Amino acid sequence: GDLRNFDPNFSEITFADFCYSLYARAHQARGGKDLDRYAAYLSIAARNALHSRAPTVKEVRGVVIGSFKVGSFDGLESETVTAKVVYEANYTEVHERKEQGWYVRAQWVLERRRDILSPPPEKAKADHCPRCGAALATRTDGACEYCGVKIESGAFQWYVRSIALLSRETRGPLLTSNVPEQGTERPTV
Repeated sequence: GDLRNFDPNFSEITFADFCYSLYARAHQARGGKDLDRYAAYLSIAARNALHSRAPTVKEVRGVVIGSFKVGSFDGLESETVTAKVVYEANYTEVHERKEQGWYVRAQWVLERRRDILSPPPEKAKADHCPRCGAALATRTDGACEYCGVKIESGAFQWYVRSIALLSRETRGPLLTSNVPEQGTERPTV
């Protein structure tokens, strides 16, 4: 089956853009203790999975997605479609006294109602309310400040149901200003 049979607006490129954008925003929000801002896109379980990875982190920066694969789109015969995506990424976590680079593989499970139309590419960056399209701003109860709707499913746009860390390896400092350049002390040839 093909999701385009139900959603002629669906584009794998726009879906990938959305997934890239949401991944980077979620990790930056994790560092800024601002994950609840993305409640319209990330379930409580997904936010908890991200937060519990490093509860004391002060900042997450240098998020670089090395690869992104859609494992499968399931449920095309039902009202809710599920997409399993696997990210491989690098980022740096900044803690009180140290910075730690990580290389991670993670599976995110996203869902949405099968029969909705995908938004146009410019609205697929995970920075708008999925229902009313206003700038993303949530009240303390997780509802949109503009339309007042609390989103807890993929009724309007892709929604991350769960996040599983598949593997995590330490890396040296990544993309920071103080990484020594290799080979500069050798004589010029």
